[in-house]
Amino acid sequence: MSVKQTPVLDHLLAAGKHIWDKYCDHPFVDGIGSGKLDKERFQFYMVQDYLYLLQYTKVFAMGIIKSDSERMMQQFAISVDAFLNGELDTHRAYMKRLGITIEEVENTPTALANSTYTSYMLNVAQIYGLPELIVSILSCAWTYEMIADTLLERYPDAADHEFYGQWIRTYTGKDFKNTNVQIIAMTEELCADAFKNPAHLERLTDVFVKCCRLEMGFWDMAWDMAL
Repeated sequence: MSVKQTPVLDHLLAAGKHIWDKYCDHPFVDGIGSGKLDKERFQFYMVQDYLYLLQYTKVFAMGIIKSDSERMMQQFAISVDAFLNGELDTHRAYMKRLGITIEEVENTPTALANSTYTSYMLNVAQIYGLPELIVSILSCAWTYEMIADTLLERYPDAADHEFYGQWIRTYTGKDFKNTNVQIIAMTEELCADAFKNPAHLERLTDVFVKCCRLEMGFWDMAWDMAL
């Protein structure tokens, strides 16, 4: 992890640990690290993840709308840029290698597991406040860093793989880690009073755990290539 653990993070991580522990043993995830993942499955995943990230970024945009301070608006705006013009660059590069156009991506149906996940986050962002919004965002960003770091430990040459290496380098890279540092700092700030209100803490925990479960469902979707 790229930041020091603090009470809110410890609580959320403990609540989702039983799910997190399964991510890196998922055949799709492990296949990226080993380099043995079938490219057809990866292509399906990249297209769906591109569609996912467009919706994911909208959750950050909702954060701009709901923010009461210019400083917080700027932090959400920085994250919007990081995903639209940072992480998605990796997807665009892979699509170029795979011969997929953006038009083809835009005309691809969104898988049920994908739309279920993004609809849940957008619903949370619309109904609740910034603490719930940022917690719904946290699961995806935080787990990708953990997954990539774990795969690199498991497969030390993974970052040099001729095809999957770029994926590993993106999520173990400085830019992605810096984005996570900011998201985690925002989580700490926005959820600072969570322990003062047990009902609020329970709701935040429920949002986080549901997003962890939906994240696992996304990996299942990618492996099964299920629309």
